[in-house]
Amino acid sequence: MAGRPPSEKTGPFPNRVRELRLAAGITQRELADRIGLSPGQVGKIERGENKLHSVHVERLSQALRCQRWELFSDAASATQTALLALLDQLSPEDQDRLLNFGRALAQSAAPSATDADSARRKAG
Repeated sequence: MAGRPPSEKTGPFPNRVRELRLAAGITQRELADRIGLSPGQVGKIERGENKLHSVHVERLSQALRCQRWELFSDAASATQTALLALLDQLSPEDQDRLLNFGRALAQSAAPSATDADSARRKAG
């Protein structure tokens, strides 16, 4: 099968699925059972040979206990990995509280439109 070209939807996706599956300690068959596909189809996903529908992405993220964006991103930094590990230790309620805190923190750190207008006036 080495001669088969990958599908147009490859990128980092196939490598992340295999990496996340191995990190979760599950086999291709177990992942296939969780997402309603055959083990062969999971292998094709991992190699980038299958195009994915959004329902597969959602099922994969649920089965691998990750966010959808993690399936497409490069490996997480050490800080991101540590934060995710801590997040897994929290109750759903505490996860919601932390998410709200994170959103508020990000919003307060982002420059406001009035700050940007003020900076433009000083520069101009």
